[in-house]
Amino acid sequence: MNTATVAELGRALSAVLSSRGPAIATNNGRAQNLIANVSGMGIDEVVDLARSMQARTSLSSLHGSARGQGLGELSIEDIDAEVAAVRAAR
Repeated sequence: MNTATVAELGRALSAVLSSRGPAIATNNGRAQNLIANVSGMGIDEVVDLARSMQARTSLSSLHGSARGQGLGELSIEDIDAEVAAVRAAR
């Protein structure tokens, strides 16, 4: 996978955009954006793809957070009790 800094993108954007493979734009050494060639796809398909990627990223983050809090070890009974407690507090 290619990487390019934001400054490099300013100088050679057309080269990055014409690439067939994806590229990652970095800012201060951290990934900022994913640039992918979507030629041949319709607007709706591209929007669906972007939303799917965002949803996967969010879900992955939630899973990591839950594991970090030890929530991956909850039993079904513990989960049911937690749901019941939240519902009762409403």
